[in-house]
Amino acid sequence: MRNFILLLTLSISLLTSCNKPSSTPAQVTEENSYIVAGVVDIKMGNADSSEIALAVSHQTGIQKKITFSLTGLPQYAYVTFDPAGGTVPFNTIMTINTYVAKTGVYPIKLLVTPETGTAKEYTFNLTIDESKPCNEIFYNALRQLEYPEVTRNGSTVVNDTRIYFDQNSKKLFFTKTILQPGKPGEQDYVSYESNGPKDGMAFEIDCDNATINIPAATIKGSAQLSNPVSFQVNGSGTVNWATKTYELEYNSVSQSNETNTYKIKGKLK
Repeated sequence: MRNFILLLTLSISLLTSCNKPSSTPAQVTEENSYIVAGVVDIKMGNADSSEIALAVSHQTGIQKKITFSLTGLPQYAYVTFDPAGGTVPFNTIMTINTYVAKTGVYPIKLLVTPETGTAKEYTFNLTIDESKPCNEIFYNALRQLEYPEVTRNGSTVVNDTRIYFDQNSKKLFFTKTILQPGKPGEQDYVSYESNGPKDGMAFEIDCDNATINIPAATIKGSAQLSNPVSFQVNGSGTVNWATKTYELEYNSVSQSNETNTYKIKGKLK
């Protein structure tokens, strides 16, 4: 009789245990599954720009924020994303600017990185198949409607200085170049260009080193109501393709050996 009671008690206990709800919550996956559509091979020249529309669609899991980046771009090629990231689903525009990148075929990886979890990779080829002269690339990259900033001894100089590109010789010139401060109440001496812009101050761009060179030269300059006189000019500078800016410094020496140093800064597209 005692054994029967013990067995009955044990059976009731087991049944009660089996009918209790589990205290462990169900496991919910947080993996953000998504697909990026629109990744294709790109073919362009240097000093070129290409826009690619990318569409990010949600598949499964929690919708998370992701960001984009590229690896494998050649030197002097740059990319922007607009927007740079977002919460899935959304669209973005990938813009690649090649500037002075060298010709060739470049395997590129598009990295899509979620705020948590593992990044995805999409691959494509970037082909740069056309190379333009460096001076022409620089000229085409200028903001044509903006005057460069000219300073002397840290002070801004009012100027009409512009950049001219000669299609035949592929040479660059600064026109209306400031050469020497004028007398009180008179205009500054600027380059005298009786035969056109090519009488201005010549300069050249070295794309491999991103530098600007103003070779030593003699040019004519004149001020208000004055006859043209000779000036010796030379200088150098740099181009920053990443920040889309350029700057240079040049010296101007008059016939009376008065030396003036000017700086020019400008922006690229």
